[in-house]
Amino acid sequence: MTTVHGLACRIDNRSLRVTIGRVLAQIRQRRPSDYRRLKARLRRFRYLPQSAVAQGLGGQARKLGKPPVRPKRLLSLAESAEFHRTVEAWPYLCPYEVLLPRSLASEPTWLQCATIAHELGHVALRRIDEIRRSTVDDRWFTYEWTLELVADWYAYGWGFGRDIRRHGPRRDVQHHFIAPGSELTFQSGGRFRLTRRFVFRRITQPRRPPTDPWLTV
Repeated sequence: MTTVHGLACRIDNRSLRVTIGRVLAQIRQRRPSDYRRLKARLRRFRYLPQSAVAQGLGGQARKLGKPPVRPKRLLSLAESAEFHRTVEAWPYLCPYEVLLPRSLASEPTWLQCATIAHELGHVALRRIDEIRRSTVDDRWFTYEWTLELVADWYAYGWGFGRDIRRHGPRRDVQHHFIAPGSELTFQSGGRFRLTRRFVFRRITQPRRPPTDPWLTV
């Protein structure tokens, strides 16, 4: 099996494999600790199934395995506490695979880099990242939005911010978010700005509670 940086790679397109290697090499240079965490958690790269492409996915970082299941027997207090610690830590320790669409091989290198770096940003997730990137109000922003902020924050930190920005016009603003310094305005009246630390700050108070997810940039 072909490998890239020692990671299994089921991508048969050579140019796309080269880009994967380039992205990983840049991460290793910019953030060695992130690179080590990626190497520890990432199991393989492979193609995104056509069914997922048909649903509009442009890439995916997918968890492998399942969270721990609570034993059916009665647990002691110490065992119960240990089980809950394990469950809480699982999302930040579990293995991942990164899935890329076949069509990405025919896209420009900058778009390949933007996609790969963003998906690797999901793999690099830590609990502290969620806390720091947590959104200002759960009434407006979902947990998924926080995860997208974390992924982009990592991609920018690894030096792929320009590629992510170029990708902006092709991204779904309700899923992949916007560039730092940009603003979101909800129809219900909430207005927010994304800071360079990838944290949303409220600019204006809403006229009324949010009633729908629609927004404008």
